[in-house]
Amino acid sequence: MKTIYKYQLEITLDVQIIEMPVHAKILSAQNQNENPCMWVEVETTNDVEFRRFYVLGTGYPMPSNTSRFIGTIQINDLVFHLFELY
Repeated sequence: MKTIYKYQLEITLDVQIIEMPVHAKILSAQNQNENPCMWVEVETTNDVEFRRFYVLGTGYPMPSNTSRFIGTIQINDLVFHLFELY
């Protein structure tokens, strides 16, 4: 069954490994109650996989790993950018 899941992210320089169903489609990344989150369309019956993400503050150097931009998240005066690593 298709469902939308919310995954809460951390503000950290570390890569975040998140378990989600295979073929999950990232819909949005936003601030919710001062916490960075992403909303993902999933097929709940699919097997799961581990996907890698990082949250990068404006002005921070970007890792050289191949990545895909997901979205920008603003929390008060701070602006962060969410990427998925491949």
